[in-house]
Amino acid sequence: MNWYRTFCQHYHEHGLPLTWGLFMTEVRTLSRPCDFEFALRQRPCKLRQHRPYHDYASEYQNV
Repeated sequence: MNWYRTFCQHYHEHGLPLTWGLFMTEVRTLSRPCDFEFALRQRPCKLRQHRPYHDYASEYQNV
């Protein structure tokens, strides 16, 4: 819970309110792999059409 103490201290020092949104953003940041954004950018590049076009288009929209 050291990260939480540091998180709270940072916001109290700067006079910023602690909100649920800020807390959730911090939790997500800590739980993601270090190359999370890179992996997201690579997903469309790795997509290949092996099934009918409609399935491929649906899969592309989900990326």
